[in-house]
Amino acid sequence: MCLIAGGIGRHLKPKLMTMINSGKHRGRDSFGVWTDEGVLKSEDFSQITETPGGSIGLLQCRLAMAGSKSFTQPFFNNFVLVHNGEIYNHAQIREFLERKGVEFESDVDTEV
Repeated sequence: MCLIAGGIGRHLKPKLMTMINSGKHRGRDSFGVWTDEGVLKSEDFSQITETPGGSIGLLQCRLAMAGSKSFTQPFFNNFVLVHNGEIYNHAQIREFLERKGVEFESDVDTEV
C-alpha cells in the first residue's frame, strides 16, 4: 500500500516533509513530490530535505506493484496524478490503446 498525500497553504515544504517521513514505511521503493514550485522524485529517502516549497503539493511514497521503480509518481503534464493500487488488466488496456496510436512513456500501470 502506498502513501498519497497533499496540501494547500503557505509554507508547505515542512508539512510535505513530515508527510513523507510519517508515511515512508507505506511505500519504501521511492517517493515523489509535485508542487507549484518544483518536482522531486527519488528512490533515496535521505533527499527529503530537497522537497520543493510552494503553496500546493501532491506526493506519493510508492510501493511498486507493477512497472519499474524508475517511474516514480506523481505523473504530471496537464494534470498531476498519483495512483494507489494495481490496474490488473493494464497490459490488455495498453495493447488496445497502442493499436489506436497512443504512445506511453513508461511501463507503469497508472499511465494507461
